[in-house]
Amino acid sequence: MKIYYTPCESILNEMVDAIQTNKSIQFRNKYRRKDVLLIDDIEFLEGKEGLQEETFHIMNSLYDAGKQCVFTSDRPPSTLVNLQERIVSRLRGGLICDIKQPSLETRAAILKNKAEKSGISVPDDVIFFIAEHIKTSIRELEGALIKLFALSSLADEKINMETAKEILKDMTQGKKEITVGYIQKVVAEYYNIPQASIRGKRRIQSIVKPRNIAMYLSREYTNLSLVDIGKYFGDRDHATVIHSYNQIKNLLEKNNDIKQEVDNILKLITCE
Repeated sequence: MKIYYTPCESILNEMVDAIQTNKSIQFRNKYRRKDVLLIDDIEFLEGKEGLQEETFHIMNSLYDAGKQCVFTSDRPPSTLVNLQERIVSRLRGGLICDIKQPSLETRAAILKNKAEKSGISVPDDVIFFIAEHIKTSIRELEGALIKLFALSSLADEKINMETAKEILKDMTQGKKEITVGYIQKVVAEYYNIPQASIRGKRRIQSIVKPRNIAMYLSREYTNLSLVDIGKYFGDRDHATVIHSYNQIKNLLEKNNDIKQEVDNILKLITCE
């Protein structure tokens, strides 16, 4: 099978090059002749009419040929803005999955699989020790395993619980779990407002800005879905959360004062 993965932004760059070099047919054929097409960060399509047009025809061509398309996005299709309705309809017509943080068992299975592929024996108690203490991302899990392999090999030590605790102590000790409640607490203290007001309904500016920043940070630094985040903010819906997120994200690019405030808050949240 011909399987192809690409970030959405790369399609735009290829499309521009194809137009400049009169190779549009080759560009289209490249994508329409795949059996499985994986496109990452589909939200990059927002507001780009030409790219949307090409992407829609690629999707249609593959769909009509009975091929498989898989897309990822940082939010559900229904919340994407400045996107053609026919593309949104196509996306919503497929299976939509919210990818959450892997369970302990899944993390342990990933570690076992990596260890087996490396041909290195790692005891089960060490596997579960790493899985229990590292929950943030698969990359960090793999990084811990690579570090364990490398340093135990350099020291010519057998991998066991004792060596694992010593080698990985900087990755497994004193790690702070960032929660929505903790983010709300730090933001409220930073702006000297009651924490309850962040969860409340009042729309005055002195509360709206901290609330939006808290939603932005909750989206960036927790693994909760938009719906779950909304529940922590007075049971707001996912559209409200993504609106607040986008508002702060845009301000961070234009307003140095807001950027400094968010950086200060983030330091308070992530400090050990």
